[in-house]
Amino acid sequence: MFRRWLLARFYGLYRLDRWLRLRLSSAGILVAVLFSVALIFGLDTRRTLAYQLASLGLALLLPAILGALFPRPRLSLARKLPRHATVGLPLGYTVRVQNDSRRRQSGLQLIESLQATPPSYESFLTTPAVARTKGGNPFDRFVGYPRWSVLMRHARGATVAEADIPEISPHGAVELKMRLFPERRGPVRFRDLHLARPDPLGLVRAISTHEKPDNLLVLPRCYPVQGIELPGTGSRPQNGLQPAPLRGESGEFMMVRDYRPGDSLRRIHWRSWARTGRPVVKEFEDLGGCRHALFLDTGGATSGENFEAAISVAASFVVTGLLELVCIGSTVYRMPRGAERGFLVRVMEALACVQSKAGPGGRSVPEDCVAEAGGWICVFPAWDEWHRNQVAKIAATGAGVLALPIVEGSRPQVDISGPRIRVAPLESGDIARALAELAGAGK
Repeated sequence: MFRRWLLARFYGLYRLDRWLRLRLSSAGILVAVLFSVALIFGLDTRRTLAYQLASLGLALLLPAILGALFPRPRLSLARKLPRHATVGLPLGYTVRVQNDSRRRQSGLQLIESLQATPPSYESFLTTPAVARTKGGNPFDRFVGYPRWSVLMRHARGATVAEADIPEISPHGAVELKMRLFPERRGPVRFRDLHLARPDPLGLVRAISTHEKPDNLLVLPRCYPVQGIELPGTGSRPQNGLQPAPLRGESGEFMMVRDYRPGDSLRRIHWRSWARTGRPVVKEFEDLGGCRHALFLDTGGATSGENFEAAISVAASFVVTGLLELVCIGSTVYRMPRGAERGFLVRVMEALACVQSKAGPGGRSVPEDCVAEAGGWICVFPAWDEWHRNQVAKIAATGAGVLALPIVEGSRPQVDISGPRIRVAPLESGDIARALAELAGAGK
């Protein structure tokens, strides 16, 4: 009951902290802290040093606060966001700042505000170990506010650096470059844009808030997978990439599409290249060849870190453009002819928003999809009897299987084998290295 009561007060403390950080600069926070401490001891005027420090702090803060009460500048703001970002990769976007007044504006700052939904009491108690606050004193660990603040930062999903606005002439405009750092996959919701004008001392900032809601979808982190032999191909990668799938060697001409690494130069459609300015190739009717598919298990994860690693591994194979069928749990995505980019975008957006499901329901490879591909890449957030059965079921159809379970610590014993089965456990703490070792083992 006590912890539930504390959790209900955390949001108020969080809002106060954000309010202070928005209106006080780093130097202003330092002066405010020193003034507060000195004021406690300065009530006793016989303590000369504390009394003098409190007076000095008041003399600095009072003019700064009064200076922040002057009218705010009249500016119009317009944010230009791309559609997607990627976890771990900084993103640049622009904000157009229009001066609507007849006065020259200078010394302003632009601050972004991202929306964050407070965690529920249940989710606060079941926080994965990766998000728990490590270290700290026992009081902080018992009260839980450091862990709660970590959850709020995760809910925001990104951080945006403050930007200084260059001088704007009367009725002029500037394009301001902003830098966003995505910290997790999924939607990031923008709420407000704040115009800040520091006082002459640089301690307190006058704030003008503009409501500018917007959304950005952060895609999962991807790792290099070049050199990994895909199942069911019977051939090794060439030049670090698996040969692009061919739609038959002697079938009827169907369409033209963009060139992909591995396409034969004999298939280039020179007239279309000259007309469009980019290389395109001819595509023929599919008379055979190996179709590749991927299955991602969306349940049974032993930890949130394992599940996030499984999504990143799946996304790494999706972006290669070599898959024609992707099963995310029970949801199936089939690549239509001539729509490869649209297919990749839809699948990556689905991976950005997928959530772990408890229990085995809806986790199996759909029965009508098992025989559609000659090679399957199965990404599992764990490894147990259920996953072994899934690999055996797919291999029983004659398809090749590359199983990639995400494990913690020591690798589990692989007790399933076959001419078309390859199981390669990946350590969740270092996925990039594990995939590099897997690529090296296939050479």
